[in-house]
Amino acid sequence: IDRFEWFRDYLRYFFENKELTAWFFVLCTIKVTDGFAGPITKPLLVDLKLSLSQIGIYITMLGAFSALCGAGLAGLFLKKIKRHQALLLFSVLKLISLAGFVWLAVLYEQAVPVAPWIIYLINALEDMFAAMLLVVILTLVMQYSRSEYAGTDFTFQVSIMASISGVLYTVSGMIGDQLGYLKFLSLILLVGMFCLIPIIYWMRNMYEK
Repeated sequence: IDRFEWFRDYLRYFFENKELTAWFFVLCTIKVTDGFAGPITKPLLVDLKLSLSQIGIYITMLGAFSALCGAGLAGLFLKKIKRHQALLLFSVLKLISLAGFVWLAVLYEQAVPVAPWIIYLINALEDMFAAMLLVVILTLVMQYSRSEYAGTDFTFQVSIMASISGVLYTVSGMIGDQLGYLKFLSLILLVGMFCLIPIIYWMRNMYEK
């Protein structure tokens, strides 16, 4: 009971004002598209006739390099624009890269051959934008971590994102199996657009402080 009371008191911090409440909902929605799309994109690459060596070398290794570049770019962007602007911008870029996978699903459904370099490029951009988004998210997580509870606040916020993404990851494959690549990826893209609303709401409450 004491631990429950402590947790309830602790949780009140994230509902002290409109800005913190809005930020809490951003945490709950920012990883929704990742959770849904994660398990479905790699099978799509296999069905697009990429070999395991191509996926291992060009998708995974090139993706890792792109992610490193994305993290560096995010750092440069954060010197030029504000954090909330970067969060919205990088979220939109992430959705654009997801739209690339929707386009690949369209080509797959129509049995149109796709040049491997186009698949590599779309995947690399997705990894780069994901890394850029992660950098600004973690920067904001640190911003909303109180100095006296820095470790707890940081861990709690990251855990919210990871838990929601993990739950969606487990059900994604089953939904994708029922809907197919095109319908499911299109649905994820639509959900991702709706997930921009909590970000915009949070930004508006920042301005109203």
